[in-house]
Amino acid sequence: MGAISISTKPNKNLLIRNDRGESMLSKIFFPFTFIFLLLTQSNVFSQEDFQSDSSWIDFIDEVVQVDCYGGEFEVTGNYTFRNNKGNMVVAKVFYPFPVDEKYNYPHEIYLEEFDYKTLESGVSWAMAFDSSETKSFDIRYKQKTNDKSAKYILYTTQHWENPVLNAKFIISVPKKFLNVKISYPPSKTEEKDNRIFYSFVIKNLKTIKDIIITWN
Repeated sequence: MGAISISTKPNKNLLIRNDRGESMLSKIFFPFTFIFLLLTQSNVFSQEDFQSDSSWIDFIDEVVQVDCYGGEFEVTGNYTFRNNKGNMVVAKVFYPFPVDEKYNYPHEIYLEEFDYKTLESGVSWAMAFDSSETKSFDIRYKQKTNDKSAKYILYTTQHWENPVLNAKFIISVPKKFLNVKISYPPSKTEEKDNRIFYSFVIKNLKTIKDIIITWN
């Protein structure tokens, strides 16, 4: 595989609608929640450069909301990372989606500030971190579901060198949904605008279980 440029050129308010643009890169990504391919003082990478070592980057915070709407669900997430090294790091990020017989590839993806590439089961882009810099990104996507369920990939946090320090999750469903089940017990439940909101916080997150929501 030839060298591919890593770009951090801002591209705000980028919205795609099922524009897959699949790449052979998807064949060599491991299924980690975020794979940081760490390239110190470099702006290109080749297949030989790929690493799954996340020890240079600390995953310190995530806030995720999953809104279910029957035939589809929407995920909104904010994620914060910190470079724990004393030098600049360019990181290649892979963000996965659940894509199988139950869940179609997202038909809308919104990601601020980064040019990204769509892969078979996620998107990837580059993030540059200065020495000891903390940086965040926001993502939002909509995904069709072929049964009465929604899924957010979480099990891959087990591959991180250190646990996620703070993780907050909010799940919302229409009030009319029956027998709602969530794979993690909510610590708080409230009703607003004909929807039920379930929330929970996990400290030092390092799990082997995804968030799955089912209903009737």
